[in-house]
This record gives sequence, C-alpha cells and structure tokens, in this order.
Amino acid sequence: MDKELTMIHVRQRGTLDCGVAVAAMVTGERYEQVLDRWFGCLTVEDGLRQIAFWRVLQDITQLEWRITGLRAPWPLVSDCAFPDAPVAAIIQGPSWRHYIAVQGRNVFDPLLEVPMDQTEYPKEQRNNNLVNLLLPQLQDCAMTAACKMHLL
Repeated sequence: MDKELTMIHVRQRGTLDCGVAVAAMVTGERYEQVLDRWFGCLTVEDGLRQIAFWRVLQDITQLEWRITGLRAPWPLVSDCAFPDAPVAAIIQGPSWRHYIAVQGRNVFDPLLEVPMDQTEYPKEQRNNNLVNLLLPQLQDCAMTAACKMHLL
C-alpha cells in the first residue's frame, strides 16, 4: 500500500450505506456529518442513488464534481489505474452495485476492515465491473488506456 494516503478508511454501518462511508472518505467529513447533509436523499430501502451521492459531494466540498460514466463492456476494477487524489467509484456485480473509494493503487472498500493495494483487493471484488467514477471537475482522470476506452 502507498505511504502517501490522504484518505481515512470509513466502514459502512449497514448493508446499503456504502455510499455514505465513501462520501465521508473522499470528502474528509465524518460519517455523521455526511448523513446530516443528505437532505433526505437516502433511504434504507433504496441505498444511495448516484445523483444524490453527486449532490452530497458537491455540497460538502463546495467543488464541482463530475460523474464519469463508462460504457459496456465495462472495464474490470483490476484493469484500471486511478488518479492519485481520492475519487469515488461504483462497481457492479451480477445483481448489485457498490461504492468504493480509490486513491492511486489503494482501494478503500467500506465493507472491508482496512484499505489495501489494488492487487490485494479480494479477487471477487477486483474482477467486477467499474461502471462510474465521481471526481472533482478540476482533477484529470489519469486512467490506463484499457479504462479510458470505456468513457462515455
């Protein structure tokens, strides 16, 4: 794992609040503060909608964030190089979507106890599809060619 981490790992507290934990990680806010800013966009039944997640990131940071959609066939998490600054990513399995935070080669999965290097990320997660990245508007997304070819 890289030594120059700027994110603090935050665990999700329920089955559908991975987005809350990831928003806390990429913004540096406490989990409770992220929930306080949610403006009623989060429901236990629905999990976290992408547009609500984007709005919360903008509200907390007072920066413009962009949703970078990727097109099918989506790249695998293992095939992408991520920016050195903290970004949020949405990965997709057979019947679910999950928010994670990434910083360079470091994966901060709110389901796991600790962040880890992308190569150590569990194979069942690493081999899932990367469907979206959310990053500050001013940040260049330095991704590998294998990942960039999927940009919408």
